[in-house]
Amino acid sequence: MLDATFEVIKDLGKDASCRIKDFGTFKVKERAARTGKPIKGGDPIAIPARLAMTFKLAPSFKALLNPAPAAAKAEPAKAAKAEKPAKAEKAEKAEKAEKAAKPAKAEKPAKKK
Repeated sequence: MLDATFEVIKDLGKDASCRIKDFGTFKVKERAARTGKPIKGGDPIAIPARLAMTFKLAPSFKALLNPAPAAAKAEPAKAAKAEKPAKAEKAEKAEKAEKAAKPAKAEKPAKKK
């Protein structure tokens, strides 16, 4: 059965896909031609257009691999909101420190006419 599945996937054409229920979707996409740069330097290399296989896990399979209670997902969001006031306090302290470090400009007397 596995061999038959891979035969179907291998024979997929451009922009075709093969969905396996509760596992994921194999999809063939066309990658555009581009220029690449060698790691060790040198002249740019022309990389031709090609077909590439992509795979996306099914949400049900992803949930089996990464079980997470709903409460655990809500806690990081609350923590992120709690950090905002701390960041604001740090910004205010930094502004006060900058003002204290700069000498105050003397006020110029008003010109008399």
